[in-house]
Amino acid sequence: MKDLIKGINGQDVLKFMSENKDIAHSVIDSYNTIQKNASDLKKLEMESKERITMITHKYQLVRDILAAAYGERFKALNAHYKVLDMALESDDREMIISSLKSISSIVQTNPIADFDKLKSILNNDNETLQLDF
Repeated sequence: MKDLIKGINGQDVLKFMSENKDIAHSVIDSYNTIQKNASDLKKLEMESKERITMITHKYQLVRDILAAAYGERFKALNAHYKVLDMALESDDREMIISSLKSISSIVQTNPIADFDKLKSILNNDNETLQLDF
């Protein structure tokens, strides 16, 4: 086989191609299809990388928002529990009731009540997320 390939020159290839035009067209079509597929594959790879990057950024944003929302809630509850502990130690009924009401109001609220709204904004490229601090 190697000897056969070594013996082939450009003129032999041209002669073969002119005598076998169907095969020549098939080879050319196959080559063009391979080139187009390679180009399409590169485009898809780039689009995939862009989507993964976008999804990663959205994930990090949502994670940070949730951590902040629950972090604030945790700090507020801890502060009220400290006040409650002090009130229990001093047997201050008004402070106990006030602390329990404050704890109850925090626990009743949902820190991610607008999570569906956040998701719809993140999934819509035409909307801008307004962060209210």
